[in-house]
Amino acid sequence: GIDIDYLYYYEDGQGGSSFGKGAQAQTFLRETTLKLREKLPAGSLVTHSSADSDLVHGTGYFEVMREVAASVDFIMPQYYNGVTRPNTDGIHGGVFTSALAHLSTLVTEVFGNDPTKVVFGFCISECGGTSSNINAEQ
Repeated sequence: GIDIDYLYYYEDGQGGSSFGKGAQAQTFLRETTLKLREKLPAGSLVTHSSADSDLVHGTGYFEVMREVAASVDFIMPQYYNGVTRPNTDGIHGGVFTSALAHLSTLVTEVFGNDPTKVVFGFCISECGGTSSNINAEQ
């Protein structure tokens, strides 16, 4: 299978940038996902791993995922370095967005209440710069 790990701009002006090819980026994500599903052998996985902040309701990436949900086996939001910090706030949130609420939105609004389509991705090492590492005690 293929994991699409797209961590680039997908909206015009995203993050205050001068990026102006949001429509093309979203078309790329959509068409790549659909064509991979069409061309890969039966039984192959098509997955997406993106930052949690890219999968917030109302973003272009979120909308693309809603459009291609039937062609995706699962997504794995990276619950670190973004809008959630489950290692410090727990899954219910605190200073940052609730990881549980974020995950629940993906399950209900993108995948029609199928929780098997969303894998909770977290970092166990090499995310110390943002204090995002999670250990067994957490």
